[in-house]
Amino acid sequence: MALASTTKAQVSGHRFLQRRLHHGLVLGDVRMVHDPLRRRGRALLFGLVALALALGAAGLIALVSPDPDPRGAPIVEDDAGGLYVLLGERYHPADNLATARLAAGQPADPARIGDAVLAGAELGLPLGIPGAPGALADDDGGRRWAACLEPDGTITVE
Repeated sequence: MALASTTKAQVSGHRFLQRRLHHGLVLGDVRMVHDPLRRRGRALLFGLVALALALGAAGLIALVSPDPDPRGAPIVEDDAGGLYVLLGERYHPADNLATARLAAGQPADPARIGDAVLAGAELGLPLGIPGAPGALADDDGGRRWAACLEPDGTITVE
């Protein structure tokens, strides 16, 4: 005797009973006045689809975008944070931003350079004093002052 195939009504009824059983177990109510579990499932599905689309777009942008090429900027910074000064046709590694600005002769901010562009460039000797301060002192406009302690204990400020 051959088995009869299931009908759409039987499949729909089975799904309804499964959902009702799930409601009873999770919410403690089988009346199914409203269906919050279905909304949660849809929200999860749409969230995962949106996440997949965002990750795909970010990956595509990462593949398509070229490495940054500063085109003659006096100070450049690689992806690892290393600073380089362009002197002539060579990029010289610098210990800190103060050294790079002094070597460049101008207070330029570092431009980003891609690793592939830096690998193709000619590198020079390292610049800077190891352990030197990383910041230059601000120019106070030429004002000078001094504080002196006199032998009688008074303080003179000029």
